[in-house]
Amino acid sequence: LLKEEKTVPEVSEDKKVCLKGTGPIAGVAVGPKGKMSLSEAKKKKLISPDCADLLLEAQAATGHIIDPGTNKKLTVDEASAKGVIDSSDRDRLLAAEAAAVGYQDPRAAKPLSVVEAMKKGKIDKKTGLRLLQAQESVGGILDPNLSVFLPRDTAVKRNILDKNLCHALDQSPVCYVDPETEQDTTYQALKKKCKRDPDTGLLLLPVSEKLDPSEVLFDGVRKPVTAEQLFDCGVLDKQTFDQLLKEEKTVPEVSEDKKVNLKGTGPIAGVAVGPKGKMSLSEAKKQKLVSPESADLLLEAQAATGHIIDPGTNKKLTVDEASAKGVIDSSDRDRLLAAEAAAVGYQDPRAAKPLSVVEAMKKGKIDKKTGLRLLQAQESVGGILDPNLSVFLPRDTAVKCNILDKNLCHALDQSPVCYVDPETEQDTTYQALKKKCKRDPDTGLLLLPVSEKL
Repeated sequence: LLKEEKTVPEVSEDKKVCLKGTGPIAGVAVGPKGKMSLSEAKKKKLISPDCADLLLEAQAATGHIIDPGTNKKLTVDEASAKGVIDSSDRDRLLAAEAAAVGYQDPRAAKPLSVVEAMKKGKIDKKTGLRLLQAQESVGGILDPNLSVFLPRDTAVKRNILDKNLCHALDQSPVCYVDPETEQDTTYQALKKKCKRDPDTGLLLLPVSEKLDPSEVLFDGVRKPVTAEQLFDCGVLDKQTFDQLLKEEKTVPEVSEDKKVNLKGTGPIAGVAVGPKGKMSLSEAKKQKLVSPESADLLLEAQAATGHIIDPGTNKKLTVDEASAKGVIDSSDRDRLLAAEAAAVGYQDPRAAKPLSVVEAMKKGKIDKKTGLRLLQAQESVGGILDPNLSVFLPRDTAVKCNILDKNLCHALDQSPVCYVDPETEQDTTYQALKKKCKRDPDTGLLLLPVSEKL
């Protein structure tokens, strides 16, 4: 080279692996959609956040963030500025990039290698091992001061690798996640699955095409809810969620399986009165078959669980629709709109979204007794109704979503008698009244048997 018998380009080609590496996993290949960056694949839910984040860290640790769309190699800051990575990922990826450019230490004369950073407690062993595995799979251990990939023996000589880490790397630790199987795997195993993009030569990891979970819609209690929302709140488990996105299960199939969450088991829809047959609660109140108090509380329970029921037509109506159609008395409208807020949320000009029953209680919009009564009806019908998701959630999930608290759980456990049995006029629970109901053979609605009265 010094005698000019070889040129820099010739030697560069010969030493390409040391100078540039073989390239990290640059992105994903998705059927007809073609190539896609890891960040984009994460946003579109084609790969899990965990899988994408680890592969992006591997890119940063081996020198650059790759934009497979433009075939550009970028620093983390450049990638953040250009929107190739999400700004929320920037700091984490800058930490990974230090494996390539060196970790800063004010007491050191030059930037630290991964091994030195591990020894000084700047990164933990698990992270260091993961980043070194990616580097070795790409070309060798990356010397941050020389900015070249070195084979193991040279790296040991230069003190950027030690025998303990060599032994740990020999164990092929499973530091990454396979996006298809969700199983832990090695970086090398993922690289072997990759295909070279014929246009750019970049390594692309093939992933199955999936539906966008934010566009897969289910019919909730009062409004549509996405598969993504159902997964995030725990109604859908990972297996069902993946089957849905891979079109191995359909929305109607999953809707049937999750019917209690999406629609509930149904409130007390009306009454059954001997030969007179079924009747709405408002009609039964007018005919003095049930007391006004009993009917009013049961109508509020209907509104709080999603709809006013017209047992004559088997229609589910909003309070305003029920009032317009004469299914409820116009004088009951305002009281039932207040109860309906338990299903659709209480309005608060200072809140970003409608309030749940619990939040409304905390802000003094409804008293504890009313809140407890409406929650008891909801729980008897399917769970605590999240007014923003429009689905019934089991207690533990409701607590996690902050639409229920431990004090209210305890209060509900006491089975407070919030309703009135129309036959005995005794206070009772909503669940006890539901147990007395018969299913209407024509509509499947729950009807409370009441005696004919003179």
